[in-house]
Amino acid sequence: MHIDISQGFILHKLIELLGKFLEVPNIRSRFMRDNLLSEILEALIVIRGLVVQKTKLISDCNRLLKDLLDSLLLESSENKRQFIRACICGLQNHGEERKGRTCLFILEQLCNLICPSKPEPVYLLVLNKAHTQEEFIRGSMTKNPYSSSEIGPLMRDVKNKICHQLDLLARDSPPMTVTYRLQGLDGEATEPMIKELEEDREESQDPEVEFAIAGAVREYDGLEIILSMIQRLRDDFKSNQEQLVAVLNLLMHCCKIRENRRALLRLGALGLLLETARHAFSVDAMEPAEGILLIVESLTLEANESDNINITQSALTVTSEETGEQAKKIVLMFLERLSHPLGHKKSNKQQRNTEMVARILPPPLQDWREYDRLQKEHEDNPKDENIAQQAAKQRFTLENFVRVSESLKTSSCGERLKDIILERGITGVAVGHLRDSFSVAGQAGFKSTTEWAIGLKLPSVPLILSMLRGLSTGHLATQKCIDQGGILPLLHALEGVSGENEIGARAENLLDTLSNKEGKGDGFLEEKVQMLRHATRDEMRRRALRKRKELLLGLGMRQELASDGGERIIVARPLLEGLEDVEEEEEDGLACMVCREGYSLRPTDLLGVYSYSKRVNLGAGTSGSARGECVYTTVSYFNIIHFQCHQEAKRADAALKNPKKEWEGATLRNNESLCNSLFPVRGPSVPLAQYIRYVDQYWDNLNALGRADGSRLRLLTYDIVLKIALTK
Repeated sequence: MHIDISQGFILHKLIELLGKFLEVPNIRSRFMRDNLLSEILEALIVIRGLVVQKTKLISDCNRLLKDLLDSLLLESSENKRQFIRACICGLQNHGEERKGRTCLFILEQLCNLICPSKPEPVYLLVLNKAHTQEEFIRGSMTKNPYSSSEIGPLMRDVKNKICHQLDLLARDSPPMTVTYRLQGLDGEATEPMIKELEEDREESQDPEVEFAIAGAVREYDGLEIILSMIQRLRDDFKSNQEQLVAVLNLLMHCCKIRENRRALLRLGALGLLLETARHAFSVDAMEPAEGILLIVESLTLEANESDNINITQSALTVTSEETGEQAKKIVLMFLERLSHPLGHKKSNKQQRNTEMVARILPPPLQDWREYDRLQKEHEDNPKDENIAQQAAKQRFTLENFVRVSESLKTSSCGERLKDIILERGITGVAVGHLRDSFSVAGQAGFKSTTEWAIGLKLPSVPLILSMLRGLSTGHLATQKCIDQGGILPLLHALEGVSGENEIGARAENLLDTLSNKEGKGDGFLEEKVQMLRHATRDEMRRRALRKRKELLLGLGMRQELASDGGERIIVARPLLEGLEDVEEEEEDGLACMVCREGYSLRPTDLLGVYSYSKRVNLGAGTSGSARGECVYTTVSYFNIIHFQCHQEAKRADAALKNPKKEWEGATLRNNESLCNSLFPVRGPSVPLAQYIRYVDQYWDNLNALGRADGSRLRLLTYDIVLKIALTK
């Protein structure tokens, strides 16, 4: 019988024979003990490289050898470690190949072993036709629910499926409901447009456990080989981009465990990666650049947390003139990526990259007066493109400066950076600018002065408040600087300011940090902040009692102690004679503060109560999660208004020469007390559908404050319990 060796017959039989041998336990254990996995890997590489002689038998040989290798890897963790060592040896042996296909294959094997790819999930969809378009769309989708594996992964595939079947994606339970209709028949679409989904970035388990096998890469000196490959491949990004992306993916998986991150820092990986990022940005290689940013972020956070680690000199360590120039180039490169002068809205991925870069860079010194001047000049001359570009660039630079300060960790490394910022006068300049911008604070009636109003409009004020909060978190020296700057009373006055620039909320957050409200030991001025707040609260209480007494006296009434120890109001003298003869036309119960009518005169119009809700953290949750559980707490002065009257007032506020936002106008109607929602109070004749609609609107307003897990009943119960706790 004639046998053509070139067709792979003998090779096929040899692989089958090897598979039979390895089914014997003693031979299999001896095979692994002699570290012969590297020979299997080399054989697989050679077979994959047979292009000219590739036949069906050769393809079968490739499949049989790959299956044999996979079966060995599934047997034990030790086999996986041996395979990792074989792959590292393969990278070392084939690293200088010009095409790099062998290295790319080995890198893919390592990535699949450390982080196996997850199967594409299958979603169910229920396709419903809009009920208003029955006469325009014939037929219906009768085989609900449809599987995404049958239709395709895109909403375009859903549209094509509907069009094809009528001729013209998601959780396991319940299926996604899709309502289809013809464009334009029912007016413009009102549903929110979703262009991209948030990525699920939560780890399914502890990374130290999930990626434990990646430790073998470090043990067999694989990290050094990976770094050397990056250094070699970065010289020609365009030609080596595919291989470089695979190397960075492998390095990202290795960075999931702490010992690998520490080893990389000792090897000087941070400097190498920063220089590589500069190369990537210079040639617009965005995919490798994103991978580098993720790795640099994990290494930077590890360096912040590991104070005793010996980090090898990196590109940002200035020890000579040449290294200093290198550091300057890298910092300028990152600042260029952060400062996006066009001001377009960034995608989620771009925003994540910006946040990562902000956590890497140290903040520069800024001139706040120059910032305010340039922004005002841009506001006065919006058509001047030169000024617009300068203002936009400066705005983004300062915003990222603030983001840097907010992201500093409470560690010795973060403490040192905050000390440097304080020593260079950055904190003092910001405190001084805040004090000078509100120089009238503390004077009688200062909140009604023009200087106060001008200060509230300065674009630098919100940024300074956020920056001071980040720099003062857990840093005693910065908090002393704020205290010695004499701006604590000013911050207390600012926390009562409402408006779209969030000055009030940011000032309140800063004071909460200074007073250690979260109980994390981050604040050292609790006593002083509490004294300010209590003094204001007592003064407001005295004013309210005095005002109430004046109103009662004006009505001929007075307040006195009752026999049971409580208080009661009695009529001292009647002001109008014959008042009892006047027909009672006023409301006996609830009445709207605008139209003075209630459910007696307008029984079907729903009344609501202005209220102010806030999302609070209860601390460690019942599940043991460190994140804690969040609920809502609500307060109200019980100022009542018809929902219809509120809508009319809202439209009137928007039509003013200086338009007001919805809740700015509502705050004025609510006796100048903060409010952000309208709590519905149902009357006996109010239609149920109307009441349900406004109840849903109330919960939508609460959801806009931030997510709180649990049913509405649970959240309301917590709200009541918190009120009872506060009154005790």
